[in-house]
Amino acid sequence: MNIPLITILLDLICIGLYFVQDTYGSTAIYMTGFIIQTVITIFLIIAAFTYSGKKYTNHFFSIYNTTFRYDIIVISAIVNALMLFLYGMNVFGINNVIFSQ
Repeated sequence: MNIPLITILLDLICIGLYFVQDTYGSTAIYMTGFIIQTVITIFLIIAAFTYSGKKYTNHFFSIYNTTFRYDIIVISAIVNALMLFLYGMNVFGINNVIFSQ
């Protein structure tokens, strides 16, 4: 299984989901988007911790020497977790910074 490719496809789904919510914003759509974003974020976090491919390179040009494939997975998990936090703030009425109404 090519997890970095699946990660990129999930990111494209998340971007599309964001634009759908931004265009047709209602409480039901925001809650559905929040649930889908939660599932995708949990999958990406699990994929980041259980990735069985090569994680580190043999080159020591800097302190941070992970592979590009592993970087894609980790950065995607971090960005989606931040987006989930913003979605949660919007759904629970704390702050509507992501979808200003």
